[in-house]
Amino acid sequence: MIVNLLVNRLNQLINSPSLEKFKSEDFDKWLPIYQELDLEPWKFQDTKMSQGNMSAWQDRTRTIPHYLKMSDWKPLPTVDPKFNKTFKDICLETAEDIVKLADGKTINISWSGGLDSTAVFFSLLEVAGPSKLKVFCNYNSILESGSLFDTYIKGNNIEYSLTTPIVSPKFGDGLIVTGMLGDQLYGRYQSLTPDQFSMPWQDFISNKQVELIEQVLPNWPGFELYTVPDFLSFVELNCKWQMARTNRMRNIDKDVASRIINFYGYVDFQKWSLGNYEPKFLMLILKLISIQQSYF
Repeated sequence: MIVNLLVNRLNQLINSPSLEKFKSEDFDKWLPIYQELDLEPWKFQDTKMSQGNMSAWQDRTRTIPHYLKMSDWKPLPTVDPKFNKTFKDICLETAEDIVKLADGKTINISWSGGLDSTAVFFSLLEVAGPSKLKVFCNYNSILESGSLFDTYIKGNNIEYSLTTPIVSPKFGDGLIVTGMLGDQLYGRYQSLTPDQFSMPWQDFISNKQVELIEQVLPNWPGFELYTVPDFLSFVELNCKWQMARTNRMRNIDKDVASRIINFYGYVDFQKWSLGNYEPKFLMLILKLISIQQSYF
């Protein structure tokens, strides 16, 4: 069981009988460490920025034990030096797999209007064609995406449903595809200031947090950590993947949950993120340049 703990309730819950069965053999040693380091959520030095979304922090390298018993664990994939698929290649291959799984039924897309779910939409549009798709969205989705809704959804006569919220509407039959786990492939950079893009990651968090992360890095199979964006990508992929993968399933009807596919959950996306880091970093540089240009 993965437990979602609000930090301000931890001390109240920790000695309750209901929690006893979830305590790990490392409980007495690691609970004080987690409490002292404030890993749930990550509160970064000076920025007061939460990267934990009130979620249980987990180390997928299994270097750092958790004080609770964590199941449904998905280990990090092995990095293959010969792996050379592009992000587009993986998107289209994933779309082809989903079309096969759909077996002729309509594919429901949960579309927020953001980049992740929009890439899902275009990938499935290219592979499946407009007649096999139904888009679930709301007015915020339409506003966020500019002219995309009018041009590519209504313009292609794709069936759609305006519903709120889009994360758990009353879907029809067939598979339900979300843009979940896209953030975990890149990291969350939206709250960074321009100078933090090139800041050494060790300067972004407390010294005790640095000591903990440095224990993990020898077992981390992916890209090297130099800057804050490197570190945030590491946190998303190594420490938050579990919770991101399961959080939104908790309060969804079981029949609906059994049909949900998180598009970016396919293992090849993780391999791309772990081992093919340079293109991701180049896109980040372009984003930074555009931010700087807007200021001058």
